Amino acid sequence: MAVTKVGQLLSDFLDQSKADEATKTIAFITVGSEEDRRLKMCRYLADNEDATGEEILAEARRIAGR
Repeated sequence: MAVTKVGQLLSDFLDQSKADEATKTIAFITVGSEEDRRLKMCRYLADNEDATGEEILAEARRIAGR
């Protein structure tokens, strides 16, 4: 599967977060491949630069509807 620009953007935002690698991976997978969800997660990360890993996962779950 090719990485989209939005997918790469989300990956970059997650890399800048304070979360550990496992949390970043879980958040990326949880959000899924839908571009709208990925953009919402990018906006969250941009607005919450100091978010903890737990907060990031909670937001990823909320966006994914889980």
